[in-house]
Amino acid sequence: MRRLGKLSVALLLSLTAWHVLVVCCAPYGFDSAVTFGVTHPNYTQCYSTSIKVDVFSLLPITRIVTFTPKMQVRYIVVASKTHGKLSARIVQGGVDMVTVQPISVALTSDYGGRLNAEVNAYCG
Repeated sequence: MRRLGKLSVALLLSLTAWHVLVVCCAPYGFDSAVTFGVTHPNYTQCYSTSIKVDVFSLLPITRIVTFTPKMQVRYIVVASKTHGKLSARIVQGGVDMVTVQPISVALTSDYGGRLNAEVNAYCG
């Protein structure tokens, strides 16, 4: 009876260790991208920049990117360059505006960590 108990414990521990190994090492799709507008093959890239904050934080990190396009912006893509979740909001201007005006996009690392992202705008 005692041997059966030891085997049960050993089996339980090995299954638990296997589950932890699978969970920790599984390739999760944490890459995150936020889009504004609708893409079209005729649009050309008219603005691009990268934001990199190397300070590690337990709180979300927010940065604002502002640019003034020379043409009407139709589509904006904000993409994370790391495995962190990213959120983005347009806080000034926008896509498909009648007049060309400055556009500000606020980027936030949702769960803290580091902020490493790229902002691309397409005009047409």
